[in-house]
Amino acid sequence: MHNHLDKTCSPFIVKILSPLSHNSDKVQQQANSNNNNNQTSTGILGIDQETYSDLILLLDEQFQYEHKFNEHAREHLETFLKVVSNSNNESTHHQLLKNDSFWIFIAYHQQEGDNDHHGEHNEEKLAPETHNLDTQKRKFIPAGFLTLVWLPKLNSKIGYTYVDELFVREKFRRMHVGSLLLKEAKEWTQSLHLAGVRLLVRTENEAAQKLYERNGFDLSETLFGQWCRHSTSSNQ
Repeated sequence: MHNHLDKTCSPFIVKILSPLSHNSDKVQQQANSNNNNNQTSTGILGIDQETYSDLILLLDEQFQYEHKFNEHAREHLETFLKVVSNSNNESTHHQLLKNDSFWIFIAYHQQEGDNDHHGEHNEEKLAPETHNLDTQKRKFIPAGFLTLVWLPKLNSKIGYTYVDELFVREKFRRMHVGSLLLKEAKEWTQSLHLAGVRLLVRTENEAAQKLYERNGFDLSETLFGQWCRHSTSSNQ
């Protein structure tokens, strides 16, 4: 990470993983703009090995959280990790992000001194599938992620981006990480001159509904027992 925050700034920063497509000049310009104008974001093209490992760690925890009562969940996850970690060739990892309509936002928590926010030692257990060491000292610890998808229309100005996944690790919840990720997604969408951001949330997931409402999302319609919520550019 190349962002250095002083004590007056948020302890969280966001790294944006953007597409590798040669048609993504607008994305590259936005990534550069984020680096110059926003202390909480860093835009990059592609993905390095450490960031790739962070993403696998987050996917691992998300999968286990969502399938904690599924006895076969771990077996399925290990199969997935084996496939995506099967090669040391960096280009293999890059293929995961080779799409000019898909972005991943990873929130990182900046550690202070020898202790993190919870008073624990400044070490993070990393995914054994992608690291030789069980632990590794880290200045920035992955806290959560959001995936954003753009579905092109005939007139791109009336198109929307869609939040496909939003996950925050348990020990970083109630620390506004979800709101930070949504804010970054909305600003990214606005930079692409699209109409706004949409997402789906289950009707029984009241906590998520409140999170989205706090961040400017309005109920649009109900689809198959899920609420479709959207935030227009005017809310950004």
